[in-house]
Amino acid sequence: MAAEEPEYGPIGALADFGRDAAPYADRVRLAMEHGPRWLRLTAAITLWSITGRTEPSLQVLEEFVLPIADGGGAFGFIRDALRALIRMGELSPAIRAALMTAQQTDRRLTINRVSPLDGGYPMVLQDQELRGLVEQALACTTPRSGETG
Repeated sequence: MAAEEPEYGPIGALADFGRDAAPYADRVRLAMEHGPRWLRLTAAITLWSITGRTEPSLQVLEEFVLPIADGGGAFGFIRDALRALIRMGELSPAIRAALMTAQQTDRRLTINRVSPLDGGYPMVLQDQELRGLVEQALACTTPRSGETG
């Protein structure tokens, strides 16, 4: 008999409850550490909403934001991770470096998963949205202790 995948439930919905969802924090952490990629991002954001602590959520957000420096990553994942970082108000040195690289590049910040040659105007709009979020993240966050801005 094969092992069944654990059911994680509507983890993202718990974020709206903030600290009142504290009894579920361990289950959210489990999903963040062992869930599928899309769930890990949602769980990281939710865990921060519940605990108010940036770690270990910041480490998971890093995985979704760092590809922006190389023009990789999926628009939705990067957008959601950047929005979370703006709410957290804190960047790791690696995230700050990736965002500064993205800020200075002339190329698109994400790739089109269907076809890199296809994109058109929707890709331009996505790029503009990400550039705005990059600017906001760099402007509204403070360096972590021991880091210089």
